[in-house]
Amino acid sequence: MSRPIRNRLFLSAALLLATLFTAACGNTYSRDDFTTGVIGKSEQEVTAKFGKPASVSEESPERATWTYTHETFDLGNQNRIDSKTTVIFEGPTGTRHATKVDFS
Repeated sequence: MSRPIRNRLFLSAALLLATLFTAACGNTYSRDDFTTGVIGKSEQEVTAKFGKPASVSEESPERATWTYTHETFDLGNQNRIDSKTTVIFEGPTGTRHATKVDFS
């Protein structure tokens, strides 16, 4: 096999592996990116951008807590994946907006 063909095959295989690796990683967001994308947004906007949470807790008609799992990472701690990301929504049902994000 000639060198140009071998190089082309190697490059194609490397691109395929990189694509598969990226697709397998799923969507994870830095804490800053997630917080910026959530704060002030409605429940519908957050769902559209980040998907459905792992769990939802309705503490009262004025407050809900959404929990995402393994969705964010901490840049300040060697990109450690957070096990839980909690989003607090406040306001009347149907018009709540995210007011706080906690990471753990």
